[in-house]
Amino acid sequence: SVLRSLPLLVHHSDTNFLLLTFPYDVASLCAALSTKGILVRDCHSFGLPDCIRIAIRTREENRRLLEALGECMP
Repeated sequence: SVLRSLPLLVHHSDTNFLLLTFPYDVASLCAALSTKGILVRDCHSFGLPDCIRIAIRTREENRRLLEALGECMP
């Protein structure tokens, strides 16, 4: 998958949400995604400052998310 080609860890899920772990604090990534109209769950409140949670959505929405991730990741 495209997600697995990015420098992050994709955790297994049996739901329509995925937990992604990055090698850095995700606060600036979440802010950058937000400016592109992409809202993700910042997991700081879960005690996971290096994680975001994303929803599996339509093919087009998933494409937009992947494109935005590629543009916003440091």
